Amino acid sequence: MIVLKKVIVYTAPDCPHSKTILEFLKTKNVEIEEKCILTDPKVREELKEVSGAMAIPVTVIDGNVIVGGLDRRIERRLTRALEG
Repeated sequence: MIVLKKVIVYTAPDCPHSKTILEFLKTKNVEIEEKCILTDPKVREELKEVSGAMAIPVTVIDGNVIVGGLDRRIERRLTRALEG
């Protein structure tokens, strides 16, 4: 049985780091829920609760919170969270 991971990415429209994270996740064939912090005040509050800050992008995979843009360290963390 294939279990899909729940993936949420907190983003902003013109953030290049958000775009890079989304592009990387799309290569992993996972369903992504994108939440823009600029269009909904509730999403901003949710982001603060989830990550403790307002920095983006923040990726949440089955409760595993990963803060930051895509670099080798973040890529490894994302891959482990998707495989685990």
